[in-house]
Amino acid sequence: MSGKYTKVSPVLYDIDVAWSAVAAADRINGGKYINQNSFFDAPQGSRFNKAIAYDMCESPHLMLAEDRELGAKMHDHFQGLLFKRLTGSLTNGFLNTIADIVSKKQVSHYDVACMSALVKTYRQDIERENKLAREQSMVATSDYIGQVGSKKCVEVEIMDLVYSRNYNVHIVTATDGVNIIKFMTAHDPALYTKGSKVTVTGSIKRCAENDRTGVKETWLTRVKKI
Repeated sequence: MSGKYTKVSPVLYDIDVAWSAVAAADRINGGKYINQNSFFDAPQGSRFNKAIAYDMCESPHLMLAEDRELGAKMHDHFQGLLFKRLTGSLTNGFLNTIADIVSKKQVSHYDVACMSALVKTYRQDIERENKLAREQSMVATSDYIGQVGSKKCVEVEIMDLVYSRNYNVHIVTATDGVNIIKFMTAHDPALYTKGSKVTVTGSIKRCAENDRTGVKETWLTRVKKI
């Protein structure tokens, strides 16, 4: 007796609902992405982001207005991947997968799982874009603050702090309100938190225009916070 098997159609969700569900999962988990690799370090009772997103896709009435707002922003943001792929500038395998997903009108469970990992990426992208925009806005004002070799003492606002694995240091981007000043530090990064104002001393190592923004930047060396 031969049995007949009925192929079960995959469950699909409207992509806008899925983005909102992913945003809701992020909200519920306090902005943290929890999966099998980070679950051991998560608070008791936590659930995987993708599991929460699945539930939200099934019960969209539980989502808040802020979830839909963030979901719409992520949808628009990651649409940019489609353009990058068309221009051949998209080489990351995972982002190629995301480009496939954002081109759809309906998404699967697997797609939602992939999307659940993107909230942190979205926030990092926006932070990077805002930093770049602020630097570009200073093209007209930023100038070199002295000659190479001269010593300086300046009060600055920390704009950004990025770890460099190549040099095992943090690269600090700061401004005195008019000019862009950069330096490297091997000290505790907590000394230079983003948005804080500090006074530093150092010698000018290099004066150059940023390759991406065209902004004049002054690089300091032997920097000390005072």
